[in-house]
Amino acid sequence: MQYILTKLQIKPGKTEETKNFLKTLETDRHPEMMEAFSETGMFFEVSFIENKPEGDVLYIFKKLHSLEELKKKIENSKQPIFDSIRIWAKECLVGERLDIEAVTVYESK
Repeated sequence: MQYILTKLQIKPGKTEETKNFLKTLETDRHPEMMEAFSETGMFFEVSFIENKPEGDVLYIFKKLHSLEELKKKIENSKQPIFDSIRIWAKECLVGERLDIEAVTVYESK
């Protein structure tokens, strides 16, 4: 098991859109997210936004089997939720989401 914290820079002016998208994942698209968690080996995910003078930052903390396994399964998945996440990330985040590196990784047995 791994506990992973990722840090993602939000594009200027895209914080509200990011908040709305995350809320949609927790409400309207919650069943899809639960299916995606099951498929990719994720147990839970928590996110929060830090408002900073130099730009807002999205932090995502998750428990999963492994980050490499997660990346491979998402890349090969046919689930529409992942397409929606890719579109949101391209529009709202700085950089390429596929190049995400974990800020912190805790291993657990």
